[in-house]
Amino acid sequence: MGWQTEVPGALARLVEVAEQAPELDGVTVRDGPKIEDSTVRQVLYIGWSGGTEDTDVETQLASEGLGGNPDREQAAIRCTAWVSAGETDVPSVRTAAYAIVSGLGAAIDRDRTLGGSVMRASIGSHTLTQQQTGRGAQAAITFEVNTDGYTAR
Repeated sequence: MGWQTEVPGALARLVEVAEQAPELDGVTVRDGPKIEDSTVRQVLYIGWSGGTEDTDVETQLASEGLGGNPDREQAAIRCTAWVSAGETDVPSVRTAAYAIVSGLGAAIDRDRTLGGSVMRASIGSHTLTQQQTGRGAQAAITFEVNTDGYTAR
């Protein structure tokens, strides 16, 4: 096998972890960008920043040891927790959006290696956007799942 990044495996496992997490019951989990269903009120996008960032996954590679084989890979996988209330109550959508991030964080805590696809994963930095729309209050938290691992060769 040639050089291979950890990112596709980590993304796939993050989707599985989110779909199976009891903390995210009732939350629609999406693998990357999808066309939104107007009836859905809570969505967790894995590997998509909601269009707020230039990139959805960013990695850094470094040679490990003298042989440089395998490479150390650290990735920031951007995700978005999006909530719409259908009413104007901003605090409730903000709280619900943070509950989605916390739910994924709890699920990651139970499997820090994401099924062996990485050495360690954790929730990283985040940004919050709130707005009133024709559909009511909305909150979106774009956050990173930071991973550390090795490329395969």
